[in-house]
Amino acid sequence: KTFWLSNATTLSDRQIGGSDTNPGTFDQPFSTLTGALTKVTANRGDIIMVKPGHAETVSAAAGIILSKAGVAVIGLGQGSTRPTFTLDTADTATITVTANNVTVSNLLFKANFLNIATVFSIANAQVATDFTVDNCEFRDGSVVLNFVSCVQVGTTANIADGLTLTNNKWYGQVLTTVPAAQTFVVIASITDRLLVTGNTVIHGKLLDNTAVLIAAGANNLTNAYIAHNHTFRPDTATTGALITSSSTACSGMVEFNTVHHLDNTAGLIIPTGTKFGFAENYSMVTGAADKSCLINPVAV
Repeated sequence: KTFWLSNATTLSDRQIGGSDTNPGTFDQPFSTLTGALTKVTANRGDIIMVKPGHAETVSAAAGIILSKAGVAVIGLGQGSTRPTFTLDTADTATITVTANNVTVSNLLFKANFLNIATVFSIANAQVATDFTVDNCEFRDGSVVLNFVSCVQVGTTANIADGLTLTNNKWYGQVLTTVPAAQTFVVIASITDRLLVTGNTVIHGKLLDNTAVLIAAGANNLTNAYIAHNHTFRPDTATTGALITSSSTACSGMVEFNTVHHLDNTAGLIIPTGTKFGFAENYSMVTGAADKSCLINPVAV
């Protein structure tokens, strides 16, 4: 089934205001994502369509819980008219994912608190495989209102197998105080079938030796495909400008990524020894702005 969600104040001729007591039709939509999630049926392929102008705040840990398997949350609209979820009140405010095969698409997420740890959390021991975030945008609210990451995966092995992050954008501010780490997706456990493609992550202030795209620690990323991503941060020291990993048993391809930084020594996009396959990745190697990227690692 398809359900509709909107608390926008601009209504069509027949539409009434959103309410979680409505039936969730186009003209009588639900008013909150949590309310809509109580009406869908797991693993039936239900879709929650979110109308332009819808806006919600997430003010606490697990402020919204994506708890129904096989459900897609699809936003309509462009730019600032897209459904918008603002995280505020505490740096622990999150949307948690507790079910398999969940998709979110075309939503806008804004930070309205200092150093919000993450937008989406797959917590320790909580299995949420094949979670997809597609065509979403993440925005820091100001130089003191920011995200530290957009997706975090806990320490239990394989809880996020099939994690898919495609065509998303994260526009960071030139922060007054940069957090200790700031990376698009943080993975703290072994993960299989990771797909990260077409994402753009841009930060204006350096954070040396910290990956812009993926921080994986010592965890194996197997059967991964990481491609066509574009990152910018003016770091002058890069142990892994695109991905940080100390694993020596990763597998999969890392190709066609473009990485801007200002490291003129190592310029590593990924630490050596991970066992990923590489092709046609480009990064800065000169340590100077206004220069073009070159193939890195170079062909041998």
